[in-house]
Parts: sequence; C-alpha cells; structure tokens
Amino acid sequence: MAREALLLGEHLPSDDELRATFVELETSLTLLNASLSAIGANAAPPPLVAPLVEGLESRLAELVDKADPGPAVELLVRLATLTITRKSPGSAAVCAVAASAVSTLQGPTHPSAQQLWRQALDAAVQQRDGARAWVAGKHVQAEGVLRADWALVALVAHQVADLHPEESERAQLARLEEALALARISKHREMAGRIAAHVLNGAQRAPAAHQARLWLMAAQVSELLGEDTEAIHRLRAALEHSQGGPADVMGRAALHLGRLEAAAGHKHQARQALELAWRVAGTTGDWGLFSAAAPAWIEHLRALGEVDAAREALQRAVTLIDTTPYGAEFRAEAQRRWGAELT
Repeated sequence: MAREALLLGEHLPSDDELRATFVELETSLTLLNASLSAIGANAAPPPLVAPLVEGLESRLAELVDKADPGPAVELLVRLATLTITRKSPGSAAVCAVAASAVSTLQGPTHPSAQQLWRQALDAAVQQRDGARAWVAGKHVQAEGVLRADWALVALVAHQVADLHPEESERAQLARLEEALALARISKHREMAGRIAAHVLNGAQRAPAAHQARLWLMAAQVSELLGEDTEAIHRLRAALEHSQGGPADVMGRAALHLGRLEAAAGHKHQARQALELAWRVAGTTGDWGLFSAAAPAWIEHLRALGEVDAAREALQRAVTLIDTTPYGAEFRAEAQRRWGAELT
C-alpha cells in the first residue's frame, strides 16, 4: 500500500504546475467561447459552455487546493468533446491544450491523455493545422510504438507530411518516419526504400545539420531492410554532414556504423566509430545514447582482448551515469553481462 501511495503521489502535480495548466485552460475556454459565438449572433449559447466559463475561477481554485487530478481531467475531456461536437474552428487548439494538461496531470500514457491527443491530431488534420498536427502526431506515434502498431505510426507520419510543403524539414522528417515504420511491415518494405531514396534526393540543398539527420534516418531504414552496405554508406554521409553538429546525430550515426563495421569484420573501422560514439555520449549528457554506446564500446574492447581498457571504460561509464536515474539499471546490466571479469 505504501508503494502504491508513493506511485500515486508521483503523478500528482505541484500547485505551480496546476496553476500553469489552468492558465492555458482559461485561454482555451476564451477561444472556445469566441469561436462558438461566431457561429451566429442570434444563436443561443450552447449547453455547458456558459457554466464552464462562469464557474471557471471557483472551480480552478477548488482543484488547486485539492490537488486532485480527477475533476480536472473530467473538465478537460468535456471541454474537448464539446469543441468537437460543435465543430468549433478552435477544436484542434483546445484538444491539444487539454491533451497536454491531462498528460501533465495523469501522465502521457493515461487513456484520457491518449484519447485527447488522437482527437487533437484528427482535428488538426481536418483543419490543415500542420504545427499542431506535428505535436499531436508525436504523442499518437509514441502510443503506436509502445503497441508495435507500425501501421498507425506510418499513417500519422504520412498525414503530418501532407500538411507541410514537400521540401520543408518537417515534411522530410515525417516521410522518413513513415519509411522507418513501413520497413517493419513486410508488405511495405519496398515502399519504405523508395520513400527514403526520394527524400534524400530532394534534400541535397538542405543545411548540413538537417541532411545529417536525414542520412541517419535513411540509414536506419536500410538497416531494417537488411541492406548493410547501403546503410554503411548512408551512416558515413551522416557523420560527414554532422561534423559541425548536431552531436546526437553524430553519436548515433557512429554507434550504428560501429556495429555494422564490427559485424562485417572491419575491426579498425568499428573501433574508430564505436570510440567516437562513446566519446560523444560521454560529453553531451545524452544518456539514452550513452546507455547504448558505452556497452557497445566496452564489449568491443573485450572482444579484442583489451580487458584492462574495457575495465577502465566500464569504471568511467559507471562514474558518469551514477549521477543520473539510469545508474542503478546500468550497474545491474553491467554485472549481468560481464560479472567478475570486469567489475
């Protein structure tokens, strides 16, 4: 029971978070009221709208005092539902704010939050609102990834891309997200390859940093398709274009390249790439990258028989990551993989 209470407490927002959330809510209510009033000057006020607006201040004060997310979530869901049923021009904006607020109050995987993000995406697509579709789409895609629903991930990426100019950065990134999802669906793998090639061909004049990210994503498509030679070519291009940044692209490109070079038996090239990934991860504070790059580098040194260097790298890795939430998990994994040999 104590642990359950602790976990529940972790989801409750602070007073400041609640106040910030409801400042956004108040703005959305104002927008909703204005948009519904514009439907017709002689139309009667829609049910629930007037009570929501008139009772907003007292209701918010009560919610903040109680720090109870339940009533707030109910209010937000009702608000979003009302904008959709009334076909309000501001429905995408209201649904997005409501989804963001419920994600803050209950966590991004709460069913109400997921439902609101899907509604926000649908409304944004219908209203040709590319900016809000981009944000809402990320949340819907995250839900799809958790369920391994790659068809959903691909569909959302396709919808978002269609809302932006073909050669814009967001359109190109969304197309490659679509390709990455399609590459995981057997009947669409060929299409995934065509999309990746088309995006790269159309991005030749894009800034180097953007090209670097596109090359990395296209390389991951090649990896999923089993085209290792093409993947290596694209990863080298990603590294070349990322020399001036962004560091996260450089680190991930080096990690993927090192793994492929090692699998191909290219020890020298693998060592260079994996060491680069290790160094980038250790200096940028990108702990997601670090959690993948550090074990890959340590394992590579161990495979080469350089046990002392592997042990030193492990000690440095533990020192760096122990200050983060990933520390305990990393230590446990290191013990499981290498045991007394290195630890």
